[in-house]
Amino acid sequence: MASYYVLQKKQQELLASLKLGTTEPCANVEVGSISTFASGSNNQKVASEITELVHKELGIDKKRFYVVLTDLQANRVSWGGNLFG
Repeated sequence: MASYYVLQKKQQELLASLKLGTTEPCANVEVGSISTFASGSNNQKVASEITELVHKELGIDKKRFYVVLTDLQANRVSWGGNLFG
């Protein structure tokens, strides 16, 4: 089975939910995948790798962003007009 990932990056001067009181860069990273995150067995590894990538490539402090891993249902995800499940 092929793996498909959806990565959406949102960066703002102020992210109200962080409430850290500075204007340093911050972000919310959401990663959705079909059947990848449900078991939780690789979630820590994936979260750590995404954290390192965002920190290295965007220069955002690791404590200034959230990483959210979402397990998507195949019958609710479409690509090219066709559902995956």
